[in-house]
Amino acid sequence: MKVPPPICAVCCVAALSSLQPTGARLTSGTQPHGKQMRSEQQQRGSLVINVKELGAKGDGQTDDLAAIQAAVDKVTQKGGKVTIPASTRPYVVSGPIKISGSNVELVGAGATVKLVDPKARTEAVVLIEGQGDKAVENVSVRGLTVNANCWEQRGQELVCGVAVRRASKVSIFNVAVTNASVGIAIRRPASEVTVSACRVGQWDRSGYLVTGDGETGLVHHIEFTSCQASGSRDEANGGPPGTRFAGWEIADGCTYVRLTDCMVADADGHGFVVHNARSAARLNTSRIWFLRCTADKVGGFGWVLCGRKGEQGGVREIKLDYCRSTSACVLCCGADEVAAGNCKFEACVAIGFEKPDQQGLPQGVQAGAVRLEHCDLAALAVNLRNPPPGQPVPKVLLDKVNVRYKFVRVGPRDRLHAKNSSLPIEPPATAPIGKWMSMFDGKTLKGWKITDFGGQGDVYVKDECIYLEMGADLTGITWTGSIPRVDYEVELEAKRVDGNDFFCGLTFPVRDSCCSLILGGWGGTIVGISSLDGMDASENETTTFMEFEQNRWYKVRVRVTRSKIEAWIDDQKVVDTSIVGRQIDVRIEVELSKPFGIATWQTTGAIRNIRIRRLPLSPEPKQQK
Repeated sequence: MKVPPPICAVCCVAALSSLQPTGARLTSGTQPHGKQMRSEQQQRGSLVINVKELGAKGDGQTDDLAAIQAAVDKVTQKGGKVTIPASTRPYVVSGPIKISGSNVELVGAGATVKLVDPKARTEAVVLIEGQGDKAVENVSVRGLTVNANCWEQRGQELVCGVAVRRASKVSIFNVAVTNASVGIAIRRPASEVTVSACRVGQWDRSGYLVTGDGETGLVHHIEFTSCQASGSRDEANGGPPGTRFAGWEIADGCTYVRLTDCMVADADGHGFVVHNARSAARLNTSRIWFLRCTADKVGGFGWVLCGRKGEQGGVREIKLDYCRSTSACVLCCGADEVAAGNCKFEACVAIGFEKPDQQGLPQGVQAGAVRLEHCDLAALAVNLRNPPPGQPVPKVLLDKVNVRYKFVRVGPRDRLHAKNSSLPIEPPATAPIGKWMSMFDGKTLKGWKITDFGGQGDVYVKDECIYLEMGADLTGITWTGSIPRVDYEVELEAKRVDGNDFFCGLTFPVRDSCCSLILGGWGGTIVGISSLDGMDASENETTTFMEFEQNRWYKVRVRVTRSKIEAWIDDQKVVDTSIVGRQIDVRIEVELSKPFGIATWQTTGAIRNIRIRRLPLSPEPKQQK
């Protein structure tokens, strides 16, 4: 099997930038080894045995293990196919179906094999395993449904559906597994194994497992395509006893593992986990590639990439391309040379952290070199502090990354490199939630640009104020830095110097959109939000009327949470409106003020004391019916 080339060692930002996690580049010239296997499988023997010819009943009561095993043993010598005919009732087996010879095909479309009362300890319902030092090759399992029935066995809770060990060139296609400790397990030594179009339902620990021993590196070139793990709940959420760990678990020195179009959905535990579980592991779990994979509605994290503290046993050279997660993702200790491209993460991505605290911000230890490119993130937290001895120095590169709601950094700023990216305003590393941050130094327009409306008046700083002179229509400034999009407050002082229209049109972000608070519009007296559901400040429920005195300062404060917009002028609340299910936008005239800007209309205004602060994470509102 041809595989994507390994990610080059990342020792500096220049090397980091050489990582290009785009699917088109990685797939160029690659070919799944499943195509190679099909030509090899044609060389299998022509012997075909129906298990019913050897006495299998498929009645849900009779122990069919002996008949099925006899059929497998019969084709083992010269190769061939064993068929398990479709049946409305399961084929009951009291132990593992062992495939210990090469060139064997087990086909069971429409058939279910169920483990009941095993007579001895059973590792898996279907066990593909060579004998001694000899690996089996060219083995295929297709179309079968496996019920490991693990919670009903006496002392047999750790039962896999299908297990592969001491094997190479194995294909598992269109197999469904349920009620297993692990649905499909690939253990060392194993190589060139393809798992395609498989489904794992209720599992105990993991839906799919690829694991080595952390010492020999004998698990490599494993491929999953169009597989799914779903519908596995913890006991606390109505599932069978215990708690689930992950839909996919890749661990302990495995290399060259690729997942394409795979999904973990509606399950407790994590989505995809790459880690080293063995404390004595010396080898890295590395060269893992996720392409178009999804973690949707999982109880834990969508992705967890976590090695161990120290020089050995890390997680290295991981790629995520065109992936999506509705849950938080964690890249923490021992994760190095990680690249994600064209991904969408609808919760926090934590780099160098282990778990969120009560505020939704993570805590933990450092990752190494991480590159995100063309990604859309709800929130991002990065830990760039000095790592423990033996760990790589954190380096994070963001290229064309959009962070919508929240950004938190701890550690040296020079270890974070962002270009062509949109990040919410970054608070100081030690600033608690609620601390005000200034957006105007009182001397210059640093952090601001003059908005090119066309026909605008002069803009200048004088006496620690920003003056917006009367123009043909609009005059304004736009913030050039990062800005939060939810859970924040902004405050400023504004006054009308000359003219009769709005002297402060404050445009600000509201989640994925923006709107404007207008002071003194439509002839000088209207206050309100433009626009809600297509209606501007003069015609929606926020419309109020106020008389504004010339050359008097007014204190303005706006608060944005996930469910509402509030605004005050001096101490009077003038806006308190729900945004749940609302269409929010700005009037076309102030598009250039987005995402955060201040403008006047045919009026000279002055602005001072502009500041902003983060607020605690507000609850996600329920959609109105």
